[in-house]
Amino acid sequence: MKSISAIAIFLLALTVAPLSAQAACKGKQCPLFVHVSIPEQLMYVYQNGEPVVAYQVSTGLDGYDTASYSGHPVAGRIYERYSSKKFPGGNYIDENGRGLGNMPYAMFFYGGYAIHGTPTSNWAHIGREASHGCVRMYPHQAKELNRMVRQLGVENVWFFIDRKPVGKR
Repeated sequence: MKSISAIAIFLLALTVAPLSAQAACKGKQCPLFVHVSIPEQLMYVYQNGEPVVAYQVSTGLDGYDTASYSGHPVAGRIYERYSSKKFPGGNYIDENGRGLGNMPYAMFFYGGYAIHGTPTSNWAHIGREASHGCVRMYPHQAKELNRMVRQLGVENVWFFIDRKPVGKR
């Protein structure tokens, strides 16, 4: 698997028909399919059905379970800069010195649950349960995913978050 790059985003965008000419996709038929395996603490990203990259993530601690989900990201809730009002604190500073809040590159999928980057203070916890229910990842990886979601539109993206290891389904 290789890293997602700007070139890959551009090439993928060329393969997607205009939204007005197609119905919203479902599941693995979407040009971008993102599978979060809670027991593995891994996110698998597929482009046009092909595996592209796997990222370590952090999901919810006991008592703060990450919601299982199968669907498109929430339209209008894809952010570059975002801070939780319920769990304030922390601020990720990007390479340009901009503060992007404690949930940079947030992509909401269900109510207050989102896939997002996390401030430096949480990086040591990536790869194990550590959040209040969101799916945390390194900010540069969340930025790549966020840009792909924005480029393709939520109608062409499917998030699948489940409690079974990938090989056990």
